[in-house]
Amino acid sequence: MNYGTARRVRYTFNEEEVLGKTGTCSRAGTRFGWFASYANTDVGRIVVVVFLQGGTPTFGPKAAEIAGRMYRRLYDHQFFAARPAPMTITAAARSINAIR
Repeated sequence: MNYGTARRVRYTFNEEEVLGKTGTCSRAGTRFGWFASYANTDVGRIVVVVFLQGGTPTFGPKAAEIAGRMYRRLYDHQFFAARPAPMTITAAARSINAIR
């Protein structure tokens, strides 16, 4: 996301490609801002949706900024880190036999 209103995600997170769409609307004096995003990472797919309701400072780019912070925290807590492959029964049997 190098362009558009969703570029605010890049302010805090740029390690994975995130695709997203922002939106802003209002009804009866209440403003709504949202951001829906998707990332296809090496360890799986993730979807983050942020929906805000409030006054004047509520808009889509603010929701994208919050999503960027969420992606940053997931990354900082190793959510996107590769996990070891599960051990097969054959490999487990070999490990047990090696210990004996």
